Amino acid sequence: MIPADGTTALTDAALAVLVLAGMIWLYRSASPSVLRSTWLAALGAFGLAAALGAIAHGVSLPAATLELLWQPLFLSLGVAVALFVVAAVGAARGDDASRRARPWLLAAAGVFYLLTRATHGDFLVFVVYEAAGILFALGVHARLARKGWRGAGWVAAGLAISLAAGAAQAVDTLTLHLVWTFDHNGVYHLLQGAGLAVLLVGLGRMLTRVDRGAA
Repeated sequence: MIPADGTTALTDAALAVLVLAGMIWLYRSASPSVLRSTWLAALGAFGLAAALGAIAHGVSLPAATLELLWQPLFLSLGVAVALFVVAAVGAARGDDASRRARPWLLAAAGVFYLLTRATHGDFLVFVVYEAAGILFALGVHARLARKGWRGAGWVAAGLAISLAAGAAQAVDTLTLHLVWTFDHNGVYHLLQGAGLAVLLVGLGRMLTRVDRGAA
């Protein structure tokens, strides 16, 4: 039997691998654009957080080292959510709007990181921050889907699953038995993996639309 913290580490590592594979696929399948670059940066930050999480949960480390490891992890999560919003702004309003929004949203990621420090790493802070950013991006892509944007509906669905993952993570008592036991963190990673797969399908279609000038 693998203890819950072990399955959390394994699912974090699997999430990091999925992110890397998705980034390589998007890099090869879509032509260069500001929107593609923004999504690749967002996914990269999210994948880095997952890789650091795998180490934090899977390796026995001194308390001081573990505390140090959580700092780039939280910062990476904050940057990832900020860039999700930047990408949504870019899809809806164009490259110039995304460039104007980027520094402000990255500053918001910095504020989020400082809040995690002030609350001694309370993950609920991330859940609230993530929910705000993902809800915005979800609303934008749902509106684009109604306008007929190819792939936008898939992106919105992936973001909706990500929201569900955040809700699951906030329930400390949540457990799931699928061969092994997954605690609320492991369930969060499983749902995030499903959401990421759906998101990547949508991005593949949406970025192709942008490449062809249909946006």
